[in-house]
Amino acid sequence: MLEHERGITAEYLIEKIKAAIVIAVKKNYEVEDDNVLGEIRPRQRQVQRRSGAERCRR
Repeated sequence: MLEHERGITAEYLIEKIKAAIVIAVKKNYEVEDDNVLGEIRPRQRQVQRRSGAERCRR
């Protein structure tokens, strides 16, 4: 729908959401390493976040 109306592709939107997940994890969980990943699987309807050592703490 966004692609048709505004020219925004699904791939572009997914990459921006992944980047936002990484930023939120680093900010909210005080992750110290830069090895944080946001993963989105639209077909499986899954969103995951991972850090190198999974040392996320609130």
